[in-house]
Amino acid sequence: RHFDKMALTLGMLMTIVAAATAGKNRNKDGPPNILLLFPDQWRYDWDGLHTINTGDIPLHTPTIKMIAGNGTRFTQAYVPAPVCAPSRSCLAAAREYDQAGVPSNFANDYPINQTTFYDVLQNKGYHTMTTGKDDLTKATQLGSTKGYPGCPECKLGDGLYHLHELGFTDGLRYSGKMDVVDTPQPHEMYGLWLNNQTVTEEDGKTNISAWEAHRQCMGKNLCMQYFAGQYDPVDYVGGKPGFVNDCHQLMKLGSACDKTTYTNAVYEDDYTAANAVTLLQRRPMEKPFFLQVNFPGPHPPFLVTANMYDSVAGRVWPGPTDNSKIGNTTCNATHEPSSSNSARCNYGAEIENLDRLFSIVVDEVVKEGVFHQTVICLSSDHGEMLGDHGDSGKTMPWQGSSSVPLICMGPGIKAGQVFHQPIATLDLAGTFMAMAGATPVAGMTTTSFMPLLAGKSDDKTDYKPFVASGLDNWRMVVQRHNGSSYKLICCHGKCGGKPQSIPAGTDGWTEILINIDNDLFDMHDLKNEQPQLVSAMRPLLPPSYSAGCGNISYV
Repeated sequence: RHFDKMALTLGMLMTIVAAATAGKNRNKDGPPNILLLFPDQWRYDWDGLHTINTGDIPLHTPTIKMIAGNGTRFTQAYVPAPVCAPSRSCLAAAREYDQAGVPSNFANDYPINQTTFYDVLQNKGYHTMTTGKDDLTKATQLGSTKGYPGCPECKLGDGLYHLHELGFTDGLRYSGKMDVVDTPQPHEMYGLWLNNQTVTEEDGKTNISAWEAHRQCMGKNLCMQYFAGQYDPVDYVGGKPGFVNDCHQLMKLGSACDKTTYTNAVYEDDYTAANAVTLLQRRPMEKPFFLQVNFPGPHPPFLVTANMYDSVAGRVWPGPTDNSKIGNTTCNATHEPSSSNSARCNYGAEIENLDRLFSIVVDEVVKEGVFHQTVICLSSDHGEMLGDHGDSGKTMPWQGSSSVPLICMGPGIKAGQVFHQPIATLDLAGTFMAMAGATPVAGMTTTSFMPLLAGKSDDKTDYKPFVASGLDNWRMVVQRHNGSSYKLICCHGKCGGKPQSIPAGTDGWTEILINIDNDLFDMHDLKNEQPQLVSAMRPLLPPSYSAGCGNISYV
């Protein structure tokens, strides 16, 4: 039935788009509203707009395609750091990874003495809102692990910890995926909401809390993937002590995870869309708004409801690149929440569900009569390897991990544009501030790409001389040369999850040059073929990395 609703909402949207094209903008002189739809772990080529070297990706994404067709799309968008908290902190800070102050997921919360672009928008009169998993207080789980220091009015599950210090006027904030269930009892908003919902098991008689069903579903799914060697608990639950023992206990539990206890009515992405609608409805209508909707999916565990899983059954999902163990996959309908053996089917199901939820949030903007005054952007904090090069997750410089979708439509944005030049997702911050007529504060390194969106420039623009990314022991720069995009990667030590065709490093450093336009899966290192280009790009790296890779002795 939700697909019928999708068709109806998209029909409504197309009508509105037609009206907008005709120039019916009731507030063309004021700053636009800004809606940022921001899923977690959404790789660049799984948007329904790509074909990859192993075959067509059979995604049905009518909302994404509508936004792309009526806006501007970037095919080479790079995140500042491909892991949740650092990437989101870079966006908030409008600063590069080495300046943003959050080096890893669980090192520390966002430094609240550092101005965010949300602050800047708020100071320009915007009503700033956030919902979902923003991960700006990930290390303390929205303050719950530290007793909410500096916030005596904060209560368990209210999501208010550092809300205003981060620059938000209103918000409904919580954790995502495994962070929700990593304690025996709920500790944040979504878990507490689940604990107040009752679901009935398939026998039609046994009633349990949706929290218990959700915890068993999520825990068992991730543990099954861990025991299958598919995921590292350090990556997904911060290396929580006792993870393996917890998994053994979860696997012994009687299953409360079935098609009647784990449904879209209690699914976290659906909950997030509903909260976005709530925030839109209760905002002051006289102010321009900014709303960031932080969907927890399609981040692992790739656990989907029975309806979601069955909806993608029968399609052929292309296998990963550089991985002889996994080929193309066809999933069969099971009428139950999915297993862990079908990551690509489940990932596709999560994205199609997100596409439906995008339309629900945008429909609310339509109903409020402000669609013509609202910029809508889609992007993500990082990608997902999905088995490429035999690896999963993120944290790596390879394309599946570091590149994400980036699409914007709305007032002042030219329709039907596609750019193939490198773009930085952290520059959404600079672009939004430019739209608001605001100036970045001292220390922010962001640049606006509004001229590109407006159609006032082209691929030859020097919007920014290069784009950077990095994490832990590696840094990367991406730059156009002679009509092609190249990325230079420098790792202190080994580059994690590297393609099998890439040679090991020497002298304690590894340096790799990739032509992205010709090699989207990082299979061919060109550093020995184009040493002059390496020499030209290396100084763009942070000094310690430029020096380290500059001292490599090549044979």
